[in-house]
Amino acid sequence: MPKPTSFPCYHKSKDNRGEWRWTYYARNGEEIGVSSESYKEERDCDRGIEIMKSSKDSPVTK
Repeated sequence: MPKPTSFPCYHKSKDNRGEWRWTYYARNGEEIGVSSESYKEERDCDRGIEIMKSSKDSPVTK
């Protein structure tokens, strides 16, 4: 699977079952996040990415 060349970014791809997953790459190109599930529909994968984007101000707890 080709790695994206513009960072930071979310990268969508299909897994070996043909389902969608996302990976988040940091500014330095390192993979730092992945979807915890696969999605049958690409639009559901897009929704998972949007949820992650909207949680950027969520508090960090111990």
